[in-house]
Amino acid sequence: MGRARARVPRRPPFLLSTIAGAIGLNENLIDTIVSGIAFIALPVSVAIAVLQYHLYDLDVVVKKALVAGALVLLVIGAYAAVVGLLGVVTSGNEAPAPCSSSRWCSGSRSGR
Repeated sequence: MGRARARVPRRPPFLLSTIAGAIGLNENLIDTIVSGIAFIALPVSVAIAVLQYHLYDLDVVVKKALVAGALVLLVIGAYAAVVGLLGVVTSGNEAPAPCSSSRWCSGSRSGR
């Protein structure tokens, strides 16, 4: 009878695996890279097709988004102005005390 050989699983001879093995990369790293590229390829290709062939009216959408963003900034600015003005009017102080005369700025907080 002949000698029994131990069965060793072989990796498939893919070009990418061969190149990766030659430069010392791990097989799991190659799988991760290929999966990442495949995951990103579909949305990128759809975006290229939409922008290249004007598949949707993106001009209208972009213009509406810019107008909405400008209105939001306008409302936030008006709110900040009203709150700041009301804060000054209701506090009774026109300006805060300068730092040199305040106890909190000089470092002694004991109140002596």
